[in-house]
Parts: sequence; structure tokens; C-alpha cells
Amino acid sequence: MMLVVISGFIGRYLLAQISTEVREKKKISKNLKEEYELILKEKTSDSFAPQINYMPFLFKRIILALNGASLNEQMILKLVDSISDIEYSIKMHETIKLWFKKWLKLHIVISIILYFILVFHIFSEFYFGLRWL
Repeated sequence: MMLVVISGFIGRYLLAQISTEVREKKKISKNLKEEYELILKEKTSDSFAPQINYMPFLFKRIILALNGASLNEQMILKLVDSISDIEYSIKMHETIKLWFKKWLKLHIVISIILYFILVFHIFSEFYFGLRWL
């Protein structure tokens, strides 16, 4: 019985917390993408973009810093880094939610077993208790 109670308590509150965090992170991701789009529209200089498009993030930052990149270009890289971190975090939360769905099935099975044990206990109490009357 304690296993069912603890399992239900942990699952209910952790699953609710994870769902809340995913919603918040999706809002943050949306805001970052909007800000990214705004900065891209305002961007005036494309001097380094063709040369560094397919480089890893660290190399892009180094090249932009060495070549005196504008503040917009550095801000774009920071936004892209933030967006990728948030999206990775969202994917990890989604993975955790999948694990909790599996946990929910286990919790339901444990609860059903508990109910069968409870019904058996009540039946045996009536059977042996009424026998003495």
C-alpha cells in the first residue's frame, strides 16, 4: 500500500512540475525565436555570414570576435546558442514525460494488485469472522 501511495505522490507532483516547466520553456523558446527574427531583419552587414555558415558554434564566435564582428552578429550567435539549449531541454523533458507514461502504467498495475489484495482481505475477514457467529 505504501508503494502505491509513494508512487502516486511522486508521480503526480513531478509530472505536473515537468509539464509546467515544458510550457514555460516553450514560451521562452518562442520569445527567443521572435527576437532572433527581429535581429535578422535589422541586420545590416552580411560580411562574414557566407564564410562561417557551416562552422561549429565555437569557431563562429572566435572568427567573429577576431574579425571585429558587429554587435548584431554576436547577439545572433548568443540567441542561436540559447535557442538550441532551450530546445534540447524541451526534448529532454519530453523524454522524461515518456518515462513517466511508462511509470503510470506500472503504477496502475500496482494499484490494481493492491485492490485485489484488499478485496481478498475483506472477503477473508467476512468469511472467518462470520464463521464464529
